[in-house]
Amino acid sequence: MYRKDMVVNHNHIWNERNVLEYIRDCQTMTEDEKLALPLIYDSLVLEEKETKITYICIALNYIQGKTLDKYINNTSLSVDFLRKIFIQVAKVIGSLHKEGIIHRDIKCSNIIIESETERIKLIDMSLACFVDTKKQRLSEFCGSFHTMAPEMICMQKPNYSIEYDWWSFGVSIYEMVFGIPPYGYHPEENKYLLKRINESPKSLSFPEPVIFMGDFTLSRKNREETEDLIMQLLNKDESIRLGSNGDFKQVIEHPWFKNYHLMNFHEDSYFFENIDLINDEI
Repeated sequence: MYRKDMVVNHNHIWNERNVLEYIRDCQTMTEDEKLALPLIYDSLVLEEKETKITYICIALNYIQGKTLDKYINNTSLSVDFLRKIFIQVAKVIGSLHKEGIIHRDIKCSNIIIESETERIKLIDMSLACFVDTKKQRLSEFCGSFHTMAPEMICMQKPNYSIEYDWWSFGVSIYEMVFGIPPYGYHPEENKYLLKRINESPKSLSFPEPVIFMGDFTLSRKNREETEDLIMQLLNKDESIRLGSNGDFKQVIEHPWFKNYHLMNFHEDSYFFENIDLINDEI
């Protein structure tokens, strides 16, 4: 959360060119897409007297709500609640990719649920970067260990693109459903876990879901759809990983999302009202 009187740590700020590019590309997004990202409230330039290094600092709007990780192991959650949260996350990931931006740190603690509306905000763009989604591959090692894709954590030299975000998206769903990440919080310390990550989805295991304890209407089909979605997102083969075609609609077309009755969501939803139309167009 960022208040107006708080300035983002300048050690995490992009250079001037990247800031301007980010602002420019955000301006090309629709108003609906912008709603899922923090708003730039103000900016200022700081210069260190000794080093003469200049920093661009950005103040973002304050977001009233909780990060999604605060809901982990909450047995009162329903599957429908997670569906309406993650379908929003999929939409904003798709919007960023459309503008050539890869987030590189999708995780539950970077997703805020607004208290009043239950809309999400995807925060912490400190690791985000621009990428040519059609041909460019990145090699910078970054992210959170428990959400790192095989092409990041299992390679001697990372070699990845936008598909990385969809792996992290899948890890976040798994963590919310089962209460823990699929390969632990620190797989980098365990060769066995790294091997399992590199063999996903065959190496995936599914414990008793946490959220299902409070959802007595959940059918066997619902559980199968949940596991199938995760397996398609956590596929070591980037070329067939869900979302690899660069279109978030491939993700929300999965039965886990498509069979969700969106009429249960708020009538003023900026995205969900027309989801059936989107599905019909695919």
